[in-house]
Amino acid sequence: MDLAKILVMEKKTSIARDIRGNLKRLGHEVTAILQTEDECIREIFKNKPDIILIDIDLNEGKFGLEIAENFKKNFSIPVIYIISEFDMSYLLRLKKVEPYEFVLKPVNEKNLYSSVEISLYRDKMDKKLQESEWIYRTIFENTGNATIFIEEDTTISLANREFEKLSAYNRDDIEGKKSWTEFISRDDLDRMKDYHRLRRIDPSAAPRNYEFQFVDRYGDIKDIFMTADIIPGTKKSVASFMNISEQKRLESEILRISEQERHQIGIDLHDGLGPHLVGIKFLANLLKQKLEQKNMEEAKNADEISGLITDAIDHTRQMVKGLSPVDIDADGISFAIADLTRNVEKVYGIKCSFTQGGTLNIKNKFVAIHLFLITQEAVNNAVKHSNAKNIGAELIENDGAITLTVKDDGTGIENILDRREGMGINIMKYRARIIDASLYIGPNDTGGTRVTCTYRKE
Repeated sequence: MDLAKILVMEKKTSIARDIRGNLKRLGHEVTAILQTEDECIREIFKNKPDIILIDIDLNEGKFGLEIAENFKKNFSIPVIYIISEFDMSYLLRLKKVEPYEFVLKPVNEKNLYSSVEISLYRDKMDKKLQESEWIYRTIFENTGNATIFIEEDTTISLANREFEKLSAYNRDDIEGKKSWTEFISRDDLDRMKDYHRLRRIDPSAAPRNYEFQFVDRYGDIKDIFMTADIIPGTKKSVASFMNISEQKRLESEILRISEQERHQIGIDLHDGLGPHLVGIKFLANLLKQKLEQKNMEEAKNADEISGLITDAIDHTRQMVKGLSPVDIDADGISFAIADLTRNVEKVYGIKCSFTQGGTLNIKNKFVAIHLFLITQEAVNNAVKHSNAKNIGAELIENDGAITLTVKDDGTGIENILDRREGMGINIMKYRARIIDASLYIGPNDTGGTRVTCTYRKE
């Protein structure tokens, strides 16, 4: 049994004496027996009682319930109510102040013992719960990431300060009022709704980590890395948001500079080393002819040198295609994609075709390069992962929009990726974002996978 310091507020001296005697026999200390609120407040500051026993009918201008409610609110001390009789009016009054316990007059030792023990235990548990809440609230507010709790109906029930900053809304305008779907870009919304639904059926059916685009109060779009999981035993989930917009911007800038460097190296090889090798080959052939005219055996050596130079020229051309595959030789993106599909068919034995719809007019070489590289990544993914027998690439221009589509008849993206995005998909997304194009990656209507990238010319 825990021993406690107990303050008693009782207007009848005889009852107060009985209560003091019972408590002392139980081993508890009675710090004082008082009747007014002011006296009790002074006693609380002086001796810090663990429990207050208060007569519900204590009257000094206030009911005992009102005084007890003030003590509970201002001092967090458990209160046991002493009542003269038990009827519905008492019950309703007691329910309003959420009592720890109550005892009926006349107060006997047995009832007093159980009420004190229960109150001490509840107080201990409440303090532990409060401490736990403080710990989790502190963690929740100071994770460094925007964090929210999400109800099954998509309502945000709790949001921290970082989410206020991310969304540009006050917490009072978010909690219980906003759905997380209001902050998701149109391109990502269906996918994330699907994750939300699946997570409540089977938490392992949806990925914990993924990227999406977040739309704040003012319509500004931010790139987010999200971690989400279900709260065990509930249909609620917790989600944290890391703003990676600056990281994405830097990645895009690095990729843009890298592509420029690749393109420049390709040009240097094409315009510098290529012609230089052609000139050397011409001199080697000229030397060979002169040696043959003199019937000298060294003519064979000159012929071998010429052959090696030819190989070097072919190798340089292949390097140029790899470094800057589009429009270096004025072939354009259509010729580059056609060459890609021919090589895939030749090397892998998979039927791979290319169709161009109408006349294309892509003046922006940077856009053309990234459209080609998206095509290359989509075709390579189909070759490596889909077990496709047929792959088709299509490039059309209509109403100022250029649409690139790559389809296959393989196993489909759901089976290939098990709902998780690989590096290849992320690279395609980066490239589409760099040129301000939209990108769809999903099931094909007739089976397999479809990748569609749409670029609208300014």
